[in-house]
Amino acid sequence: MKLLTDSIMLRFLPHICAIVLISIFYLNLSQKTKDLPKFVNYLTASFLLLDGGFILEILGRMGPSKLYALTLFSVGILLMNLAGVFFIFFLDLLLSPKISSTIAIFSMIALLLKGLDLILNPLQIMQSSNQIWHRQAILTPLSLISLGILTFIGIYQLIRIIHKTGKEKKAYGLRIVIILAITLALLTSIYILGLMNVIAREVIPEIQIFLLTAAYASILVTLPPFPRLLMLPITVHGIVLMTYGGVPVYREAFTQQGRRSLALVSSLMASVIGLTKGIEETTTQKIFRTYELVEVVITVYYGKFAIGCIFSNGINAALKDLLKRIIDEFEERVGVLDEGLVFDSDVNAAKDVVDKYRDFF
Repeated sequence: MKLLTDSIMLRFLPHICAIVLISIFYLNLSQKTKDLPKFVNYLTASFLLLDGGFILEILGRMGPSKLYALTLFSVGILLMNLAGVFFIFFLDLLLSPKISSTIAIFSMIALLLKGLDLILNPLQIMQSSNQIWHRQAILTPLSLISLGILTFIGIYQLIRIIHKTGKEKKAYGLRIVIILAITLALLTSIYILGLMNVIAREVIPEIQIFLLTAAYASILVTLPPFPRLLMLPITVHGIVLMTYGGVPVYREAFTQQGRRSLALVSSLMASVIGLTKGIEETTTQKIFRTYELVEVVITVYYGKFAIGCIFSNGINAALKDLLKRIIDEFEERVGVLDEGLVFDSDVNAAKDVVDKYRDFF
């Protein structure tokens, strides 16, 4: 066991592998940020925080004093937990248009418990024979409660995502569940071992990082292309663009249910637009409205000259951002749109914009 605790490779290799892997994915993601919804920033922030936490762990191991190492280790742990909170927020926005207040409150409680635990129970760190500082795993009650809260929230959200995922995308969700179940079982085993054996606690942080990095790499290989990932729990049945006069500019169905509902949704939206104009004194612009019809959710965005409608099995932040982008870009291309007359150029412009974002569907 002493050979393991003194091993330079064991102390640094898991962190370096994690930093390299996360940095590669972050750089790849940052190049696409302009074309992706803004809430993806929660994911990029979680990557940066994870990298920062791992870097502080490495710097702490090479620190000149115990206080220096203790400070960097503690800050690094907080950054890694904050990365988990940001990732939970990202998962929540895959399921809904905004972050749930309940999810936000419990995530913050978990983060505060972790910070309080680091103050009340300072890390147990020691220096090996090769002058490298290392720490024991944190297995105090407060720390385990904090970890349990974040783990429960993450599992709950993943179950919801898989439940809402359509049959054609269900395989992606099941692969992720298998990977996470194996990782969680192994992590639970090493935590139990750490509770029974003090010496084992010294290598748990490295084993934990190795398992999480392996799981992370496996999930990245398993996942669909990024635009489809953002719409994983959402099945888009169709899209309709129309004028404020209720005249359709562009209609397209993407599923069998969409083909059955396309004409009905178009007629319904034309009636809603007419009713809205008759009741409201001013024209509604730049806002979203949602209508639920049994198993279909109709999301409507009112632009300046055009109205966009996506009907699907649910709504999340990516879908709202996507609909707004389509309408804004369409209006930018056509300029002023007549309420009662649609030209071929308008139809072609609408098709071009929808085609640009087709990967999301």
